[in-house]
Amino acid sequence: MKRIKLMGQDILLLADRALLWEQEQTLVIADIHLGKAATFRSFGIHVPEGCMQEDLNNLKSVIDKYKPKQCIIAGDLIHAPRGLTSHTVQLFAEFLKTVNLEVHLILGNHDLSLKKSLPQDWKVHCHHEKYYKAPFVFKHFPEPDPLGFVWSGHIHPCVTVNYVGKKHKFPCFVIGTDVGILPAFTTLVSGLSLRKKKEENYYAIVQDEIFEIPGS
Repeated sequence: MKRIKLMGQDILLLADRALLWEQEQTLVIADIHLGKAATFRSFGIHVPEGCMQEDLNNLKSVIDKYKPKQCIIAGDLIHAPRGLTSHTVQLFAEFLKTVNLEVHLILGNHDLSLKKSLPQDWKVHCHHEKYYKAPFVFKHFPEPDPLGFVWSGHIHPCVTVNYVGKKHKFPCFVIGTDVGILPAFTTLVSGLSLRKKKEENYYAIVQDEIFEIPGS
């Protein structure tokens, strides 16, 4: 866990690939990609069973530990329409019943099918482009917004570190001047290694710890 101060607010960056906005008791995550394994299997690509359940179990553990009143998902709740099977729908509906909090989803590019029809049992507040909760704006795409500092997802950021002659790749949080990017919550993505910039700070998740890596 790493505590930072941003826009006068206390933010906890969690090794669980999530952040907690302490003043508002709000948990923020991005890129769960529910149904990704089912999508891959529909194309004949073998992916182990249980990945989606593991991600939801991890999210439930974070919620149980920090007891937020609200959860904001910064896009890509699902992976593709093919993966939105009855099993996926039921599993997430059951998950929502076990957590006592308000859930907001900013629709991402993978969530296009949800714009037309959200499963009836998914008690989620949907936002098409952004959700504003001063002083922050929650979006899927990491783009500045005149309303305030943006928290986003989409690119599944990672940072590459050279150590003892070898390159190691870690998921990370990216904090810039106007935009912050969360790592993908699911582990079923490869992640994009970013070229570090001076105006950005990087917080690498290494097992259960977070290490700050300044921009180059």
